[in-house]
Amino acid sequence: MASTAFQTFQDLMQRNAYAEAAALADREALAARPGDAFWFSQLARALLRMKSWHEARRAAEKALEIQPGNGWALLALGEALFGAQETEKALDAFERAASAADARVQSRGREKACECLLRLKQWERLRAEASAAGLAEKERLRFEAHALHGMKRLDEAREACRQWLAAAPDNRGALWLSTEIDIETDGLEAVRERMGRLAKIPSRPPVYAEIYASLCRRAGVAGAAITQYDKLQSRGDAGRAMRQKAFLLAKSGQEAEAVAIMEELLRIDPADMYLHRAYGAACGRIGALERAVAFYTELAAANPGDKRLLGRRHALEKKLTKADDGTA
Repeated sequence: MASTAFQTFQDLMQRNAYAEAAALADREALAARPGDAFWFSQLARALLRMKSWHEARRAAEKALEIQPGNGWALLALGEALFGAQETEKALDAFERAASAADARVQSRGREKACECLLRLKQWERLRAEASAAGLAEKERLRFEAHALHGMKRLDEAREACRQWLAAAPDNRGALWLSTEIDIETDGLEAVRERMGRLAKIPSRPPVYAEIYASLCRRAGVAGAAITQYDKLQSRGDAGRAMRQKAFLLAKSGQEAEAVAIMEELLRIDPADMYLHRAYGAACGRIGALERAVAFYTELAAANPGDKRLLGRRHALEKKLTKADDGTA
């Protein structure tokens, strides 16, 4: 029977209260009996959800120090290393997890090892590993399609995408990859026009309009892309559309509007590192550092367990001081 502490932890995780869950797991880990790695693994799990890669790595390594070979801790270690862009080390952790006793850990370890090979662009090895890993068919086809595309076997890659879409209709990843393949063979403008027609069909999922907006952005038609993102916001995919719109506005010299959107998105997901970087840069370009400091004060107060927000505020305060002194 699950302990009261673990039930509380699970409830916090389900409510996306990851900082509170991490604090609870940290307390339980310190109070645990010697030789018990459970709470360190749970701490790593919560920290991973916060995208606190280095802290999650330390928690996973502590779990492995207590219980070498713990499959769940190896998976957590791999996820932390992968998130921190240490892909070779992540691959090693996932391969070790694939040899664990727990069948669930084995399966996850094999799949995540393929993710590492995909990022490392080890195409031949990826094809071999994906074929032997016992993955679900749509996952095997995903890796197969990416590997063939990376090897510039475009006709085979297109066929793999077709099979992937047959197994997973309108799959986001398959559609994006298929679009990239088509651009390489047919050119950006031809694909943009074709995707524009598909995006107008009401029964099509929002991903078609999202791809079309992205193609407009790549073609330098920023106005059409922004219009498309505005339409997407009314179709139930507001968060993703707003994020892309904000990035585009920031790159198009419309930082003031972008900053307001980024603040709204960061209130929803304060762990989005890409948004944080884009937000700070946009504020700097338009002389809105005071606004950014005030925003991070508010965000840190709303998320007291996330110390990185205070660090970001401190960094902006230093920039503001230098700007005031004329030393920036």
